[in-house]
Amino acid sequence: MKAIERAGGQTGGGDKGGNAPLLALLNDRDFATEFFIIAELAASTKKTELPLCPRCRKHEPLVESGLCQRCDDVIAKQPT
Repeated sequence: MKAIERAGGQTGGGDKGGNAPLLALLNDRDFATEFFIIAELAASTKKTELPLCPRCRKHEPLVESGLCQRCDDVIAKQPT
């Protein structure tokens, strides 16, 4: 935190706001890793096995009506 306070207090650099030292600090991987406490970030994706509700377009289990439970409840409450 002290490093950010020191960098934020400095002026100059290429930008008009004087944030160049702060941006350089945040672009430093070692500093950012320690400051934000991240070791590694990995993501993966998997195609859902749930069907798509035709009304709300969310992947949810469908009930007898062919809609998800939430949409089925909404439709059931509408006057006919």
